[in-house]
Amino acid sequence: MDCLLMNRKTLLALGVAALIASPSLLLLGCGGCSQLSSRDSTGTAAGEWTLTPGAERIYAVLALEDALCREDTAQMEDALENLKTQTLPAATYAEAAAFLASRKSEKTAGLIAAGLSHYPDDAALNLLRAEQLLEAGDTSEGMAHMRRYLEKHPASTDARLSLALLLLRNRKAQEAETLLRGIPASERTAVVERCHARALAALGQEEQAMRHLRRALQLTPDFVEAVTDLAYLHEQRQEWAAARDLYEQARTLRGESPELLLRIMRAELKLNRESAALRMARQGPATAEFALTAAGVFMEARRYGAAEAVLTTLKDQQDAPEEIPLLLAELVYRQHRDAAAALHWLDNIPATAACRPHATLLRLQILHDQGRKEDALMLARTARGEYPDMAEFALAEIRILAGSRAFQEARHVAEASSAQWPDNTELLFLLASLDDQLGDKARAMQGMERILQKAPEHYQALNYVGYTLAEQNRDLPRALRLLGKAVELSPDSAYIWDSLAWAQFRAGDVAGAWKSIRRAVDLDKDAEPAVWEHYGDIAAALGHKAEARKGYGNALDGKPENAVTLQRKLSDL
Repeated sequence: MDCLLMNRKTLLALGVAALIASPSLLLLGCGGCSQLSSRDSTGTAAGEWTLTPGAERIYAVLALEDALCREDTAQMEDALENLKTQTLPAATYAEAAAFLASRKSEKTAGLIAAGLSHYPDDAALNLLRAEQLLEAGDTSEGMAHMRRYLEKHPASTDARLSLALLLLRNRKAQEAETLLRGIPASERTAVVERCHARALAALGQEEQAMRHLRRALQLTPDFVEAVTDLAYLHEQRQEWAAARDLYEQARTLRGESPELLLRIMRAELKLNRESAALRMARQGPATAEFALTAAGVFMEARRYGAAEAVLTTLKDQQDAPEEIPLLLAELVYRQHRDAAAALHWLDNIPATAACRPHATLLRLQILHDQGRKEDALMLARTARGEYPDMAEFALAEIRILAGSRAFQEARHVAEASSAQWPDNTELLFLLASLDDQLGDKARAMQGMERILQKAPEHYQALNYVGYTLAEQNRDLPRALRLLGKAVELSPDSAYIWDSLAWAQFRAGDVAGAWKSIRRAVDLDKDAEPAVWEHYGDIAAALGHKAEARKGYGNALDGKPENAVTLQRKLSDL
């Protein structure tokens, strides 16, 4: 906001005669916004001065504008109180109301109402009224208010644009696009074109949106928001070189921007230019927040070495966040599988650090991966005592016990933990899986059905129930529905494709089963013997004897318990 206290237009609005009649105004000085307050330099209150009515009004307006400049809510409210009997310019009402709205002031509504009482057709005030209604949760009335205004002023481009922006904020892109399409070419400013592009993008019409953004940039080449919008659309289309160049252009226009640097980094990484991305990271602000975010970008791209380089420079800073050692531990373990170095970094985390529980989980994983199951189990149990509200440590203990084939003990922990966290579907899944492992298939099925009641998109439970139904050769239509949904949710899981193949086979869709089982073994060349047996059965049903031999042979290579049955199937081909 400009901090010019009075321009020529303001002087005319207030009345030059009042200014001339008030030599006391010389006390205000001309030092700019930061100098104006409710007292003069001697500490005399404004109310103690002898001012003409016109001078008092001018003082209140100056105090109001000064409050806007200095973003002083209390001074703004005081100035408005002094001016409540006066009629201010429409722009002053709108500017002051916008400021108070941003501060959630309870006086916002009254000020907007006062402005509208004098200027009922002012576009800015009507938009503020609509936004005020939306903020209060009255979405329908907020929209209706602007629609009524547009009906009274159908030729107003500002009204169309204002309503379109409100519609976009409330996910009514189609109505917004229709409104914006109706603005004539002669009134299509760069702002209109950008807004139209946003509506089209929200409707999935990216190509048309990009055309409008290019038109906006033809009208206003330095329109940085249009540049970034266009870059983002290129990014969505995975056109990384174009996105990077546009983000660079926006950076030139806007100046240093951490957000733009991060977007350029992501584009460079997609272009396989790690060194360029690292160069961008080093150009960012020397703050822990930026370094952490930049490291996260590298970690998302699995560029662990670059992430480690960023964090290593940060760890020695005086204000380095306490989670830096944890991030470095994760990096050296993922990147180098260096357990000793990772444990060293974990040892540097204070016991009081907020990230300590997550550090303990990483330590658990490292111990387990090293085969130190007893140490891992002891740590999991200790952590459960230290962090009784975290289900993660109960899950870790259950998995460690199950991995050691202590199924009954694991089930006991799972049952107690699921009673403590009844909505934790991961615990419920482990409990049902342990029931299955212990041979209680009926209870396992009940547990999986319970999970689906709580989480209908739990793809592992969908797979279990669907495959069980197929194995039992019952309710095959439901089995196919559940497994079809599981495949949609986890399309790269070989075991789910195998389950779907078996359900299709049992349902008589042998051609579909063949397609699904081939997808399963394509995803996992080292599939379990049961999967290869299904492969052999489905191939045999289709008369593909060579493929059937391949399936049974691969199943036998896994030394399954039903080797005799597989040998008989081979002999029958």
